Amino acid sequence: MEELVSIGIATRNRVSFLKDAVESALTQQCDRPYEVVLVDDASTDKNVKTYLDSLKNPKLRIIYRQYQGGEAATRNTIIQNMKGSYVLWLDDDDCLQKHGLASQLDALGAHPEADVIYANLLQTDASLAPVREYTYKDIPRHLQLHVMLFYCPFPNVGTLIRKSLFERCGLYDESFVVAPDYDFWVRAALMGASFVHNNRVIYFYRAHGNNAALDNENDVFCEMNVRIVQKLLSSVPLETLFPIYDWAKNREQSFGLAMSSLAAVFARYRHFDYALDVIRQGEEKSRSFELRAMKALILKWAERQDEAWSVLEDAVIASNQPLFNILRMAGLR
Repeated sequence: MEELVSIGIATRNRVSFLKDAVESALTQQCDRPYEVVLVDDASTDKNVKTYLDSLKNPKLRIIYRQYQGGEAATRNTIIQNMKGSYVLWLDDDDCLQKHGLASQLDALGAHPEADVIYANLLQTDASLAPVREYTYKDIPRHLQLHVMLFYCPFPNVGTLIRKSLFERCGLYDESFVVAPDYDFWVRAALMGASFVHNNRVIYFYRAHGNNAALDNENDVFCEMNVRIVQKLLSSVPLETLFPIYDWAKNREQSFGLAMSSLAAVFARYRHFDYALDVIRQGEEKSRSFELRAMKALILKWAERQDEAWSVLEDAVIASNQPLFNILRMAGLR
């Protein structure tokens, strides 16, 4: 008997978009057994329950949460109640391509060792008219943690995940108001999970005014991402996070470049104090130009202009011996 797959839909107060999502899930052109598990996160719009009560399909199971828990809690409810050995996530405002599930299961057949299979997405407007394609990349295992320092390289939506991976890594962290999937991918990668890319478009990602995923520069997003970076730093050594540098040949230079990169990441999330602290730690072991220049940039972004110019001046002079000699001869140094 073939293993059952669960399509998981978490929803709250989105009945107009939800109808398209549910229809796309229930009409998958897939000859393998699957179920659809829909969890309503305590919707206050009565039209949601009216619509859900009207659905009669043996593939569909509906669960109502009594209290709003948020994205992570709702997905965890799906995981705890699913009957499948794998879950494929479908957001309540998106749609699966009609062969989407079959394509992911074909990829699983070709890579039975995979814990996670992610595919490409087609972004659409609110009416599902195509806008552009999101094509993801194959990322070698030894580079996954490095890439995750800078951004989340795997989509949550449309992705097929082995249920036992949640048993190994834990469920979604409900303290992550946004980006619980990013945190989970980091934990999975730290556990050695196998990520496989299915280079096909299997999912329609609908862009509209209320997409949380599109607002990736707000304060909450930055706080959650800083937590993820800190988790990586506390879990593995720098050599593992930055395998792109030749640590054996030039450890001081590699250390300086790694610390400059980390400072840039914290600065991106507007944690300038963290970024400058990383620079200070870096300067204890390396006097690289990159560290000094990054410090100047961070001070500039933090609107500490006078300090920034002073640091940049010192960095330029220290990295250029002929210039230093000229300034010294002229009595300017």
